[in-house]
Amino acid sequence: MSDEPNVTLVCPDLSTNCLGRTLLLAELTEPRFRPQIVGVRLGKSIWSPAKGSHIPIRELPLRSVAGWPRAVRWFRRIAHGTRVVVTKPLATSLGLALASGVRPTETLLDNDDWEFGLRKTHGPQSPLAKASELFDPKSFNGLATTALLEHGLVSYEHRTVSNTWLQRRFGGVVLPHVRDTNWLDPSKLDREALRAGLGLGDKTWVGFIGTPRSHKGTDELVQAARLAGSNVGVFIAGLDPADKYAAEFLVTAERVLGKDRLSIHGPFPFSELPSWVAAPDIVALPSRDEPGAWGQIPAKLFDAMAMAKPIVVTEVNDMGKILGDAGVRVPPGDVNALGAALKRLAEAPEEASLLGEAARTIAVRKYSYEAGRLTLNELLEKVSTFRER
Repeated sequence: MSDEPNVTLVCPDLSTNCLGRTLLLAELTEPRFRPQIVGVRLGKSIWSPAKGSHIPIRELPLRSVAGWPRAVRWFRRIAHGTRVVVTKPLATSLGLALASGVRPTETLLDNDDWEFGLRKTHGPQSPLAKASELFDPKSFNGLATTALLEHGLVSYEHRTVSNTWLQRRFGGVVLPHVRDTNWLDPSKLDREALRAGLGLGDKTWVGFIGTPRSHKGTDELVQAARLAGSNVGVFIAGLDPADKYAAEFLVTAERVLGKDRLSIHGPFPFSELPSWVAAPDIVALPSRDEPGAWGQIPAKLFDAMAMAKPIVVTEVNDMGKILGDAGVRVPPGDVNALGAALKRLAEAPEEASLLGEAARTIAVRKYSYEAGRLTLNELLEKVSTFRER
């Protein structure tokens, strides 16, 4: 059997956390297929958690529109003879595939966020700035191209989405952020040794594992932890101090809680994920009720479930439905309710432990790699092989 890749997964920007979903899909194609991940890199380096992945990642730096023709030629060459999986309907993924001649019948299109909603939340806010972006050739994934590509999703017969909100809006088969529950298994770690190594002491730590963002409710989390009691702290792993929002958030968090109630850690290799999820006592995912969160299910929900963590979520998208009674659900934006939920779990460790065990049971039964592979590979078999024309 040839060792050449026969599935190409296209990531819109290898320097950001959107590579996480692409990596997940690549791992699900194994061992039935031989995947490679390809994509342009808009930042300085590949997203750090993905470094060391066993799946080949082939990158092309892209700095301006002048590099687009080269990117198209490059993509045609390396995707030839493979099935193509495109993550996100963005110019630097779906647009690149289209410009390279990949037809809808040769594409499995995966959409795990409402990209236009994210642009509305995190893109330019003033009318003048929005208008400027429409005509900026460097804004590859700007408002205009994102809206245009989302409008064309109906042309793609083979589509997956990560949640039912996106399914209602765009159609497609729901493929959640499933997880390797054999790898994410709390019984395989010495949690007390991990906590001792991180200097966590005897506080109750509420964890947020991932990239802090305003629509993810991290500001509300800090305020809620303050209300939950002086022995409750916030544990964040994955914060990049070079990120503007993260830097501003850290200043606010220190002002509200003080440094002794914060345990802040930077980006980490994906191989270390189980340890970072295991360390805190509780995991909170307090997404806001706003466009940036409407179409999004944080992948870290499934990480936390697999690691048997007691979890608090807001009732945004499918999070409450996924967790059910195996966690605590609060209204989005309600700091008092969030604080009360954290206080309740901090003061009732036995209840918290039972909720965590129930969450892991659901993860193993419904959100494992085995379940995801059945969905993805059945769809992928229907996708034609791309032949450069």
